[in-house]
Amino acid sequence: MRRDRKYTHTKERGPRIRKTKGFPLFSVLTGLLLLAGFALLFLYFGLPLMDKAIETPLNLSCIGLGEQAGRATPDPAPSPLPAGADRPLFSANLRELQQEWVVADRQYLTDISVAGETLVAVAGDYYAGDGTAAFSRVLLRDLASGHNSQLTVPQSYQNIRFPRLLGDTLVYLDVQGAGGGRLMAYHVRTGKARELKTIHMGVPPLTAEGTTVCWIERTGTRRYKLFACDVTTGESVTIAMSEDTAFGTSRPHLLGGLLVWAGEGGSLCSLRLDGGKIEEKRQPVRVHDPQTNGREIAFLSAPHGPDADLYLLLENGELLCIAADVADFAVGEAFIFYNTQARNYVYFISDGSTFCVTRGADRSLLLAAGGDTVVWQNITWRDRDVVEYMRL
Repeated sequence: MRRDRKYTHTKERGPRIRKTKGFPLFSVLTGLLLLAGFALLFLYFGLPLMDKAIETPLNLSCIGLGEQAGRATPDPAPSPLPAGADRPLFSANLRELQQEWVVADRQYLTDISVAGETLVAVAGDYYAGDGTAAFSRVLLRDLASGHNSQLTVPQSYQNIRFPRLLGDTLVYLDVQGAGGGRLMAYHVRTGKARELKTIHMGVPPLTAEGTTVCWIERTGTRRYKLFACDVTTGESVTIAMSEDTAFGTSRPHLLGGLLVWAGEGGSLCSLRLDGGKIEEKRQPVRVHDPQTNGREIAFLSAPHGPDADLYLLLENGELLCIAADVADFAVGEAFIFYNTQARNYVYFISDGSTFCVTRGADRSLLLAAGGDTVVWQNITWRDRDVVEYMRL
């Protein structure tokens, strides 16, 4: 009978390292060496790779963004300033710039004009005869100093009207209350006066420059004439005539050697006084009361009021409508001064910017403009004529 072989477990030959007493210390040292090795590898290789990855633009071309995603966003361009916003006038204190002109012993001022550095006007009170105003005093105001002076000029009738200062010569109308009288020239330094021409009817507004004064006068039942007179010689000539009311009821204007007026049917007529010929041009609208600075020409499309638009004709022939419902306007060296809704505005020809010179809730009427000066009447108070002016 076979017996099963018995196997016995023999002991291992020699002890294993993990069972030695130095194994824990060996394990710790090995782990520290491995950690130190990984740290050195990270410092020498890992950090440079991370910096490079951060600096490299992100490529999002796979989702259709191309290279734009990595570009820096440019600074936004500054918004352009509105026309004229850089002018000192637009940030100025109007109360400091504007001056008042009030005559203590006279109630009314009228027919104001700008002659270089001087304002010219006539002052008056009620006329005892019929209760109307009687203007009998010519006043001058120096713009720089604010000094007022008075000229005593020969007067045979009730009113002195439309004084215009031409150097040392003052030209004016000496007329009756109902119209008619004489055109006068008065030398400021010598005090000598002379009658230039008889005015048969009406009180025609005067426009003057240099030694020439012009006006439109009614000379018959229906005929009107445009006159020009030399104030030094007294010689006068008829430049144009018409029976059209558009011609007779519109004012001429002379500045920069250019004389402009409304022709028959509301056309625009002009004449260079240094030897030019009369030019007549039709405009898309009727011309009323044209004015010029010697280059550009401004005019109304109708008599002053709600239906009157203000147009500007540039040197290149371009026609601009710059305002509506214009009660009155005047032309300066580089601007148009106009009144609408009892407020005064300045339109700068160079850039088309517009500025309101009427303060707050004040109400005003336009009186004159010339050079860089604008003049108006403050009608907020009606007990006395308060004239205000400013230099632009």
